[in-house]
Amino acid sequence: MLPSNQWFSGFFYGTSSFKVCVYTRKDSKSKEHFQAEFSIFLPKEDLALLNSVMKLFTDLGSKVLKKDSSVGIIVKVSDTHLEYRIRNVKHLTNVIVPYFKKYPLKGARYDKVVRFCEICSLLDKQFHLDETGIKRVKEKINSFNSKPKQKDETF
Repeated sequence: MLPSNQWFSGFFYGTSSFKVCVYTRKDSKSKEHFQAEFSIFLPKEDLALLNSVMKLFTDLGSKVLKKDSSVGIIVKVSDTHLEYRIRNVKHLTNVIVPYFKKYPLKGARYDKVVRFCEICSLLDKQFHLDETGIKRVKEKINSFNSKPKQKDETF
């Protein structure tokens, strides 16, 4: 039996990573490429937990996408650690984004997840395929990667 969605939401707060990268490819018509990723990095002893996460998102994906294919993959990143990773924009937009809208992370990571969801939506709508869209996506990525400004407060 899978843990509750509230349990998963708390678990994701502590273990998940939301990344968006821009990279250059010389061998492509479009020089700039964008890669969004949701991942969880855990010791290999926690393979069963990663499989539970993959099952959760695969089950959600089969309902939304009407396909019986896995959402994400589990990869060995070292002799001691594994990573569950989702990079497919359709999976991010149709499974991950709605999940975190329904079960939002609380606290400091909330804003980062909201910006990640906005970027995934732009990539899914293929805004990154023309110059105006590239600029818009890059602006979102810059706000995603910037750290929030700290206020000096004395307690």
